[in-house]
Amino acid sequence: MAQQPKTGSNTGFVLHSPEVVAGGTLPRDYTGDGTSSTLPLQWSGAPAKTRSLAVIMHHIPPENGAKWYWVLYDIPASTTSLPKNVTGIGTLGSNSVTRRVGYAPPHSKGPGPKKYTYTVYALSASPRVTGQRKRRPVRLPSSVHSIRSPKWLLS
Repeated sequence: MAQQPKTGSNTGFVLHSPEVVAGGTLPRDYTGDGTSSTLPLQWSGAPAKTRSLAVIMHHIPPENGAKWYWVLYDIPASTTSLPKNVTGIGTLGSNSVTRRVGYAPPHSKGPGPKKYTYTVYALSASPRVTGQRKRRPVRLPSSVHSIRSPKWLLS
């Protein structure tokens, strides 16, 4: 498919996927209505001071707070892509749907179209997550800063 990269503000940090165009529709295979696969992602131009990367897929429903489906952190700074159904790269965090570690694919239930945001964070240090990784979202310590973060919006 054609690709429309999205960049982090004022940088050449670019995020895209070989499976879908930015602003397009998340293919069925990457939802709970399909094969529940994680979307392959590719990025380039991470800032030189990047020490670690993190990926978050989320959406904000109109009726209540954010839902996050995929949290992957401790990704080595040298990484520039994640394959479909990635394993062995980084550390999986919990999701807000099942409240378990791992990818929770979105489903088509609920009113109206959904907007899913994929974000890659370039971090100034590797996060140190202690305990309760299975029940709470990953919260980065205040000493870890996001240097840049390109976002990608899909329906």
